[in-house]
Amino acid sequence: MKKSRSKEIRKLFLQLMALMLRVDSLLLDVWARNKGCLTLDEWNEADHPRNPDGTFGNGGGKISTAKTLNDKICIEADRELHERNLLHDSEKLLPSEPIKITDYSSHAKDQIKKRNVTKEEVQSFVNNAFCMVQQSVDKFNFISDDGCSVVIKSGRVVTVIPKSYYDEEMLEKIEVVKKWMQKKTT
Repeated sequence: MKKSRSKEIRKLFLQLMALMLRVDSLLLDVWARNKGCLTLDEWNEADHPRNPDGTFGNGGGKISTAKTLNDKICIEADRELHERNLLHDSEKLLPSEPIKITDYSSHAKDQIKKRNVTKEEVQSFVNNAFCMVQQSVDKFNFISDDGCSVVIKSGRVVTVIPKSYYDEEMLEKIEVVKKWMQKKTT
C-alpha cells in the first residue's frame, strides 16, 4: 500500500512539474511577444542576405523590432555604432524612455560629488536623453547633450557623466546618433 501511494504521489508530482514548465513557457512566450522579441511575420529571404557560401552575413543576428520611424532610426544607428565598435556586442541603442530616479549607488554618490553634478541634473540627463543604450537586461545609459546617467530599471543610479567628462568615444557615439536623427527629419 505504501509503495503504490508513494508511486502515485511521485507521478502526481511529476505531472505538476510538467504543467508548471508549460505555464512558464507560455508566460515567457507572452512576455517575449510583448517586448517585441518574437514575431509571427513571414520570413522574406530578400530581407536576410547571405554570403556566397550560403551563410548569413555579419548582421549580428539582431532582432528588428521596428514599429515606428524612431525605432527604425535607432536600428540603423545601432548597426553603425556596432560596425564602428562604439557599442559592445551585448549593448543596444534604444529610443529614450525616461524613468524616475529613486536611489543612488555609493559609486554614483561619489561621482556626483567628484564631478560637481546636482541630483536635479542627474534626473535631467535622463529626462532630456535623446537615446539610451541598454547595457544589460536592466541597466541603461541615458545620453543627453548635457551629460549621461547610467540607471537600473528600478531607478537606482549607477554612475553619472557630465558633458565635460565625455571622451572621444562618447562624442563619436553622439555624432553617429545625431546624424541618424537628422535623417529622421529629412
